[in-house]
Amino acid sequence: MLLSARRILLIHFLMRLPDFVRPVVDAADRFVERFVEAKVFSLLPCLALAKRAIYDSDTHTLDEMLDMELEHQMRCFESEDATEGLRAFLEKRPPAFRGR
Repeated sequence: MLLSARRILLIHFLMRLPDFVRPVVDAADRFVERFVEAKVFSLLPCLALAKRAIYDSDTHTLDEMLDMELEHQMRCFESEDATEGLRAFLEKRPPAFRGR
C-alpha cells in the first residue's frame, strides 16, 4: 500500500512538473532578454582574457598568473568601454558600450 502511495505521488508530481518548470524557463528567458538588451556582449574582449588566463593556469606558476591577471585587468580598465561605463555611472545614464 505504501509503495502504491509513493508511486501515485510520483506520478502526480511528474504530471505537475511542467507547472514547476515553466516559471524557471520564463525567468531564464527574461534573463537572456535583459542580457542582450544590456549589451553585455561588449564585455567579450575582457571575458576572452579571463578565459585565456584560466586555460594558462595549468602551465604557469602562481607568480606568472598574478602578473598575467594584472596585465589583463589593466587592458580592460584602459578600454573605451571602461571609460564609458564610469562616465555613464557618474552621469546616471545607461552606458553605450561598443566592445572596444
